[in-house]
Amino acid sequence: MDNSTDAGAQRTVDRVVREEAAASNCRPPTIAERRGNIGLSRALNHGLSLGLEGGYELFLLLDQDSVLEPGACSALAEAYSELSPRVVEVELAARNVEERPSLVQDLLEQVFYRSARAGDPAPRECVLAMTSGLLIPARVLRRVGFFDESFFLDAVDHEFCLRSAKLGIRLFLIPSATVRHALGAPARDAWGPFSFELRNADATRLFYSTRDGLRLIRRYWTTRPFVCTVLLGFLTARTVVYGLVPSRAPGAVQAMRRGALEFLRTRDEPAIPGGA
Repeated sequence: MDNSTDAGAQRTVDRVVREEAAASNCRPPTIAERRGNIGLSRALNHGLSLGLEGGYELFLLLDQDSVLEPGACSALAEAYSELSPRVVEVELAARNVEERPSLVQDLLEQVFYRSARAGDPAPRECVLAMTSGLLIPARVLRRVGFFDESFFLDAVDHEFCLRSAKLGIRLFLIPSATVRHALGAPARDAWGPFSFELRNADATRLFYSTRDGLRLIRRYWTTRPFVCTVLLGFLTARTVVYGLVPSRAPGAVQAMRRGALEFLRTRDEPAIPGGA
């Protein structure tokens, strides 16, 4: 899925994917071009719909800032072949590795993503997974439905994981399948004598991540209170940190305030194509 409006970028993508397909003797991929940013959930759903129409049974999702390490696809395929006969409805997640993970992100990965250290290849059941590196069977999609289009960007993956778990579908991290994930370019900031790194999240992203994060928490608070409490703590801590950094504070705090107000003003109505 390509939502770029840059004609040069589109020509480059078109050339590269076809050269790679020819070199590997594979069928050229389908590039679905959409003018303008329609949001992650809608873009994913459009691609998944095309895949289901084409008769595909397994879908591996990847972000534009992710790179598969050698052997990642094989590791996921082998794990699926091993787990699917024993766990009828299952989703798999690759291990996302950042170049410079923040302390908070590292803690979230340990608690929710069950991120494994090097040398521990055994699959492990986890609560949440990032969209990038998520392997979803078609039969799971047909039961769970697609991604919720009332979420724009952040929380799209977490909502899908929690909805799947509610239906008894188990999620496993496959540590031997690695995805290098940029997750935004961090930049160094300071507050008084303290120096630290913050991700370059613009006002648009902060607005949607605040609004949709709060929507996710409200929707699953009664069924997953621990998960929602931790996520609420993360949103609160981020708001405080951005508010303390002079170079980020005005625009960042305003964007997060608008996201919170939008959450309070609007009803949380799921928009799940194909959902049960």
